[in-house]
Amino acid sequence: MQQQQQQQQQQQQQQQPQQQQQQHQQLKQQHQQQQQQQQPQSFGYATPLPFSSPTTMAGFNHALAFDTPAPSFGMDQSHLTSPPLSQTHLASPLMTSDQIQVQQAQVQAQAQALVIAQAQEILRQQGLARLQRQAQAQAQAQAQAQAQAQAQAQAQAQAQAQAQAQAQAQ
Repeated sequence: MQQQQQQQQQQQQQQQPQQQQQQHQQLKQQHQQQQQQQQPQSFGYATPLPFSSPTTMAGFNHALAFDTPAPSFGMDQSHLTSPPLSQTHLASPLMTSDQIQVQQAQVQAQAQALVIAQAQEILRQQGLARLQRQAQAQAQAQAQAQAQAQAQAQAQAQAQAQAQAQAQAQ
């Protein structure tokens, strides 16, 4: 029983690719036939394609008309003209000469404060640069002192080695 089912399944599996191939061949033949029908023999000359219905070639020889007249739109040009001075509202009232002088003094004070702040920043940067130079000089002095100490230690070690060599030679 199981063997028969397995054999049937195998036969079906073998038949599926054959059926698919046959379907593919049929579709291919149909496509080729359709292409042959659509391409008229022209013998090198271009021939116009026939239209299936005469309405596709209908032309319009009269102007299109609308049922209702188009509304006319006017441009709003009010923003192009300035209102008279009597209608303008100033953002702030006119300043008196005393107020102008006070404002000028405030601007000058702000400018002076800015100059002072800039000078202080320059001095601070110069002080930092001076501190950096001092730190570099100290580091160089320490490096030189270490190099001298190492040179002295090496000289002493060499002197001791020579003294030991001479003592052993005697």
